Amino acid sequence: MTEISFRQLSFSMRISISAIASIIKETTCAIWTALQAQHMPSPTEDIFQEIEKDNNIRWNFPNCVGSIDGKHIRIKCPPNFGSQYFNYKQYHSIVLQAIVDENLKFLIVDVGAYCKQRDGGVF
Repeated sequence: MTEISFRQLSFSMRISISAIASIIKETTCAIWTALQAQHMPSPTEDIFQEIEKDNNIRWNFPNCVGSIDGKHIRIKCPPNFGSQYFNYKQYHSIVLQAIVDENLKFLIVDVGAYCKQRDGGVF
């Protein structure tokens, strides 16, 4: 993962910013399409029961089907959105939230919730 901006990528690759954005969007969509079913399938009741059993055995934590946490990702405020993306930390952000199993494998990921929501609201 890199923190280089689209502008810096555009300059170093000598292609337009819009082309960089298009390439990144197409690439991430292709990766998701190819790998989602194998590495992050939609959870079923059987999957949750197996996770609960493993959490109880490994961590002695019964009735737990996953651990949840969120992270504020700093963004530039989109036009005409006012304070919807303005958080309590005094900057604009979206929320990246995930639920993991007992082995820290992602089960569910949500990207893009308004930062005014609490974890339960995003969930």
